[in-house]
Amino acid sequence: MHPQKPHEPMDLISSLLLADSVEQSRLADEEMRQHRLLRFDAAQRFVVRQDYTRRRKLVQNTAQVAETQAPAETLDNATSCLDPLALGPTGLQSFPSFPPIPVEPSPNPSSDPAPPSQSRGTVDLPNVDPKETRAPMKKMMFYANIVHPFKG
Repeated sequence: MHPQKPHEPMDLISSLLLADSVEQSRLADEEMRQHRLLRFDAAQRFVVRQDYTRRRKLVQNTAQVAETQAPAETLDNATSCLDPLALGPTGLQSFPSFPPIPVEPSPNPSSDPAPPSQSRGTVDLPNVDPKETRAPMKKMMFYANIVHPFKG
């Protein structure tokens, strides 16, 4: 048996089949990339739309609360109170006088100076709802599930 020459028909058919399969593979890859781009774009549009509707609802709710708490006639009364002559000749007679806030003396500050981090005191953190602290993690997980179009 002698080796096949490159001109033989079986070699041409196999090379055409190989070229065809490479082309089909390239087309399939391109189609998958387009599909991923569309999914990524749709996910981005969904997030933007969701953010827009949340902000719009917030503005509408704020406007409704402002209307229910301060009708138009109440606003006119409030602006008339700002007139200095309406308050009296000095402009401050209608305000009550508050007693001064007592300051507690520090226990012997000259004997033992505290380091600057301790002398400033502690900050009390407000009560935070646990659902509020989990929200960024949920958003991060949502973005993690989106397939990036170029990374695959």
